[in-house]
Amino acid sequence: MCGRAPSASSTGTATGPRWPAADGHRNIRITGNTVGDAYGLNLQVTGASGLTITDNTFRDTHREPLGPTGPRRVELAALVLLDHVTGARLAGNRVVGLGPHADRGRLLVQTGGTSGVEGGL
Repeated sequence: MCGRAPSASSTGTATGPRWPAADGHRNIRITGNTVGDAYGLNLQVTGASGLTITDNTFRDTHREPLGPTGPRRVELAALVLLDHVTGARLAGNRVVGLGPHADRGRLLVQTGGTSGVEGGL
């Protein structure tokens, strides 16, 4: 998922005036999905409030060496990135087959402007 900015990208992390405030998208549910064989970052949500991420499976990820992050400094070693999100709940998510190139200490990354996150991975 990405913000409303014209140059928004599902793989980019950015801050600044072109990115929406934390209430840009409201009451979003990401539930019951399987994300598999991802190179790096599996899920990014930017500019949202009232977010629910439940009962998803992240499978066989981070198996290959990660390249440079580029100018947007994407958190490739993370699994889920919340950027300018207010009021998120994470529960019942599974990580299966986490590869050697994940940063196990930073599977869930929250940027500045993110608050009220309950649960984790």
